[in-house]
Amino acid sequence: VEMRFDWRRYGRGQSLQDNFRKLLVNRSIWLSIIGLSVFWGISQVVLAAFPAHAKETLNLTNTVIIQGMMACSGIGIIIGSLVAGQSSKHYIETGLIPVGAIGIVTALACMPQLHSTGLLIADFVLLGISGGLFIVPLNALIQFNARDEELGTILAGNNWIQNIVMLGFLGLTVLCAVSGSNSVDLLYIMLATAVCGSAYTIYQLPQSLVRFVISRLFSSTHRIE
Repeated sequence: VEMRFDWRRYGRGQSLQDNFRKLLVNRSIWLSIIGLSVFWGISQVVLAAFPAHAKETLNLTNTVIIQGMMACSGIGIIIGSLVAGQSSKHYIETGLIPVGAIGIVTALACMPQLHSTGLLIADFVLLGISGGLFIVPLNALIQFNARDEELGTILAGNNWIQNIVMLGFLGLTVLCAVSGSNSVDLLYIMLATAVCGSAYTIYQLPQSLVRFVISRLFSSTHRIE
C-alpha cells in the first residue's frame, strides 16, 4: 500500500492525535511505554547529577574517572539484557520487570550513601543490570502486543514519549540547580520516583514476581514447566 505524508494533518496536529490514540488502545503497550520513559528519565538525571555528587563526596575532579564509573552502568545493561534474553527464550518473562524495578530502587538508595570508588562502580553495574532486566521485557511486550501494520507507529510514539519525559526530567534537574538544591537532593528525588514506580509495577505484576521467585528457588531441585 502506498502511503503519503500529509503535511496539513501534521501541521494541525491531527496525525499526532491519531498516533497517540493508538498508544492508548492497548493498556500493556501504554504501561510499558510509561515504564521505559520513567527509567530513561531517571537515568538521564543520574548521569547529569553524579559528576557533582562525585566532586562533593569523593573529591573527584577527573572527568575520565567519573565518566568511566558511569559507563559501568552500560556494562551492567549489557549483562542484564543478556540475562533477560536468556530467561525469555520461549516466552516473555514478565517476572523480570518487578525484579529489575526493585534492583533499580536498591541501586539508587545506595548511591548517596557510598563514598568509595569501588563500591560506586559496583552500584552502577547493579543499576545497569537491573535496568537491562527491566527494559528488555517491556520492549518485548510493546512489540508483541502491537499489530503488524501499526508497529512502526507504536515504536515511533514510544520514542517520542520517552524523549518528552527525558526532557521533562532534565528540566527538573535545571530547576533544582537554579533553586540551589545539591546533587544528593536530586538523587533522593529520583529514588522517590523509582520507589513509586516499583510499587506500581509490583501492584500490576504480583503473580509474575511470585512465579519468577518461586521458580528460581526450586530450579535446582525441580524442573518447572
